[in-house]
Formats: sequence, structure tokens, C-alpha cells
Amino acid sequence: MKKKILSLSLIAIISFACIYSMVTSYHVLRLTNKILIKEALVKAIDIDKDIRFKRLNAPLWIGSIPEDTSEYTTLEHDKKPTVRIKRSNTIKNMGQTEKLNHVLQTYLHSENPVKVISIDSIFNQELQKRQLTTQTAIRYIDNMNGKSVISCNDSAFLKSAYATDTLTYGILKEVSFQGYARVPASFIINRGKSQFLGISLIWLTSFFLLVWWGFASIKPKNNVDIQIPNSEIDEPSNSHLQISEELVLDTKLCLLIKKERKIRLTGQSVQILELLLNSPDYYLKYDELIFILWGKVESKGQERLIQSIKRLRESLKWCPEITIENIRKEGYRLLVKAEQ
Repeated sequence: MKKKILSLSLIAIISFACIYSMVTSYHVLRLTNKILIKEALVKAIDIDKDIRFKRLNAPLWIGSIPEDTSEYTTLEHDKKPTVRIKRSNTIKNMGQTEKLNHVLQTYLHSENPVKVISIDSIFNQELQKRQLTTQTAIRYIDNMNGKSVISCNDSAFLKSAYATDTLTYGILKEVSFQGYARVPASFIINRGKSQFLGISLIWLTSFFLLVWWGFASIKPKNNVDIQIPNSEIDEPSNSHLQISEELVLDTKLCLLIKKERKIRLTGQSVQILELLLNSPDYYLKYDELIFILWGKVESKGQERLIQSIKRLRESLKWCPEITIENIRKEGYRLLVKAEQ
């Protein structure tokens, strides 16, 4: 019983640990996909910016304002349009590539504005390059006039899809972008199938080993031959009941012995055989057996007795010399056939 309880406890602990590992792995994969979607959006915005700038085919000079120049002084350089960066702590902390990116977004905001359908298409292509084929959408916000445009008007999709953080560009933060992508659970599971398979194999292996250890090895079956030292059996003992010339019941060791063969019986099976053997004509009524075995006769006593007799009969199949006869509505009789 202790092994059963310990086995069940270990199965419960390992099952909980495996479920927790699967849930944790799933959330880690979801987080990885969120990072992947944001990276695809940043790349799509950058590609779209370059495409819009090339389409202008306009020369552009980008330079810094001299220290002694007023912030709002108009500068010219070879008659080319000049983009000036307003002095601010934010700008000071930017690298040259980041400054250029924001400057071009500011310039393009008025010269060649964003077409939300185009950037959505690029966003979708970038996700496909990352092996994520899914429905997408882009929300574009013009912060100068408060105008917001979205490439998809499917409210059900927008509610179920993953939405990225809002990304803002431009020297004056003129434009903002937000990406939407629906990531199916099957895609996440497929990406982590090796992890999920490994956890499942660990759980199944542990489960079957613990079941075998806790249940299958508790005790041998009644009808299986077992090895008992002959010295223990051959000792003269009051526990030996001679059923026939070659058949002996050892009530102490719970063995039915025939020549060199020894069969283990349950304690209850031995008790029933002993009661029948010690009764006149090897016969006892139902109520007598029930009372001796379980005390006061109860409502389910008959059912319990039937099951006990059934188990005993199963154990006696190898030994045709003895059978248990059911005398309908009366009791049971042990029949011992004469040896040939």
C-alpha cells in the first residue's frame, strides 16, 4: 500500500512538473515570436522609408548647424534642400544612423507620405522570411494632424492578433506605426515540437516505470509458481492440511503444494479452503462463510463472497483434483476427486 501511495504521489509531482514545463516553454516561444514580429515591423518601416526616398529622386544634403548659427537660420548647400536637426538631448544621444533615419522620416512626412497598404505588404513579406505565414495589418498615425489609418478593418482580427508597441519616428515625432499579426497556436507548438516531444517522453517513461514499480511488482499472481526453500515446507507443522495423497495446503505459507509445484494463494483463499476442509462433508452455508470471514452478515456480504470464491477458483484451475461446487441458494461444497 505504501508503494502504491508513493508511486501515485511521484506520478502527480512529475505530471505537474511536466505540465509546468510545457506551459513555460509555450510562453517562452510566444515571447520569442513577439520579438520576431517587432523585428519584422522595424525592418519593414526601414525598407519602406528607403523605397519612398528613392522614388523622390531628389538630392538631399544633411549637415549639422554650426555652433554660432541661430537654430532657425536657413542654410543652403549647393542649392540642395537642407535638413536641419533641432538641438535636443534626445538628438544628442542618437547615433548617426539613427539620426539619419529620423531625419528622412521627417523629410518624407511632407514630400512622400506613407502608404499603409504598401508597408503592410512589406511587413507580411518580412514575417514570411522568418517562416511565419500569417495575416497582418499596419496602423499608421500622423501625429501632426492626429490622423490614423489602418490597413485592415476586421475588428475580430485586430482583437485576436498580437499588437506590437507603437514605434515613433521623425525629429518632431511626426509619424508612428503599430503592427498586428495573428500567430496560430499550431505555429508556436510546431516551432517548439522538439521541446514538447522531449517533455512528453519524459512524462510517459516516468509514468509507466512508476506504475510498474508501484503496482505490478507488489505481489506475485496467485497462479504463478514460486520458489520456496524445501526446508520450510518439509518441516512437520500443524499448518499442513493434507487434501489428498499428493496435495497439501500450507496455511502458514499460503501455499498449495502438489509434488514439486507450489502455488501462492491469498490469505482469504487459504482461509476459505481451510474452513471447507474442516467442515462436515466439506460444506458450509453462505451465511456461515460470510459471518466467519467478515463478521456480522451485511447487505453486500453475498457479493463479496461470490468474488472471493471466483478468485479461489481461478487459482485452482491448474489443480483439477479439487473444485468448489455452488449449491444454489444454500452454500458451497469442496469436491476432492480420487487420484487416478
